Amino acid sequence: MRLLQLAAFFSSFDRFAVAPMLLTIAASLETSLAGVAATASLYYLLYGGMQPVWGMLSDRLGRVRVMRLTLFGAVFAGVISALAPNLAVLAAARALAGGLLAAVIPAALLYVGDTVGMSSRQKALADLMASGFHGGLPALGGSLPDAGRDHPDDLA
Repeated sequence: MRLLQLAAFFSSFDRFAVAPMLLTIAASLETSLAGVAATASLYYLLYGGMQPVWGMLSDRLGRVRVMRLTLFGAVFAGVISALAPNLAVLAAARALAGGLLAAVIPAALLYVGDTVGMSSRQKALADLMASGFHGGLPALGGSLPDAGRDHPDDLA
């Protein structure tokens, strides 16, 4: 179960960590914020659209095999994203990551349903979803005030 929780954490982390960094990514690639935001949108579109496909494939190939393959591919896509020299490479890598990570949480949920007995299934599912929630916490970084700086209205 710990590996499933870790996979859910990283799937959510990858999905939510980019939004607070859009300005930084645009500046480092010397491109428009709109282009980087479109790249993020492409990620989310593929993340949502590929879930039914991965569901059918996990029925045929096995849940664990699909999770292993997609996580391995997502690591590759993440490294390419981090090293992307331009917006086109970043867009392709993020699209690939979104499409691959779409398999993780649904397959993990199904795996728990397939393998955990009814008496402890709710706890296992709650633990899995909590791990996914914690992976999404980086998104809060862009919405929290910076405690180390004065508010612009306080400067006078």
